[in-house]
Amino acid sequence: MKPTVALQLYTVRDETQKDFLGTLKAVAALGYPAVQLAGTGGLSAAELKRALDDLGLKVAGSHLSLAQLESGLEAEVEYCLALGTIDVVLSALPQELRASRTTYEDAAVRMAAIAKRCRALGARFSYHNHAFEFERFDGVAAGLLHQPPPVTALGDRDRDPVPGRLAQRFGQQVALRQLAVD
Repeated sequence: MKPTVALQLYTVRDETQKDFLGTLKAVAALGYPAVQLAGTGGLSAAELKRALDDLGLKVAGSHLSLAQLESGLEAEVEYCLALGTIDVVLSALPQELRASRTTYEDAAVRMAAIAKRCRALGARFSYHNHAFEFERFDGVAAGLLHQPPPVTALGDRDRDPVPGRLAQRFGQQVALRQLAVD
């Protein structure tokens, strides 16, 4: 998919929990050409694909938990590919993997394994960064900033103290860029 604007559905998660399809309809009515999933409303891939097609929406990736990725990666990738997206995004690290530089480095190894499996399945893995990745341990930034996964999804200016710095540093590794609008 060429670069496009998409609404990350996590930003309207309260609405999607109440009425997933109605929220998609409202997003399409606002003129968005694509959405980035954060849940699927309990729909099968075929059902969601049909609804998205009817609304003229494309999918620009899907946010998933580490547990979902480690326990059912093949099914999650198959679901994403059926929707027309190759982008599988780890939404955040669980709290227990943010305890130390060592746990961050362990997480980076786990994510590299997921990325390798994604590539073999025809998908592209990304990690959605947050402010906590800038935490320093013994004067050194968290491990993900030194050992990023093979592809990285960078968050907005509120998460990067120097906007664009990480995108510059990781260059072609940055597949997705997310921006906040105040």
